[in-house]
Amino acid sequence: MLGAASINGVIIPVIDLHSFLDPAQATTGTLQNPRLLVGGQYAENAQAALGIVFSGSPIQLSYWPAPLNATAELPSRLRDICRGSTQDERGHTFLDIDPQLLTDMMGAELAVL
Repeated sequence: MLGAASINGVIIPVIDLHSFLDPAQATTGTLQNPRLLVGGQYAENAQAALGIVFSGSPIQLSYWPAPLNATAELPSRLRDICRGSTQDERGHTFLDIDPQLLTDMMGAELAVL
């Protein structure tokens, strides 16, 4: 966990997703143009809110995920939550991550803290 944020009076955990999924490649403190994405905060579900730190600008893709390549070199935590992958028109690969599996994985780790 990177820290916490107060959004409308609700304290939510903030995670550096890259460091969480691949601790060996931790980038905390070295991100260029860091951004904070907060999700899951709704009146009936405020306790499930989560903040994720990332770098760069988010983009929206239209995609059709294919099964994840069995030989793809991914950190084990990342492989566990991926549903598939896709490529954009420039050949960049994007992963289709199951948000519920990600939330469950993070929640299990935060429960230990």
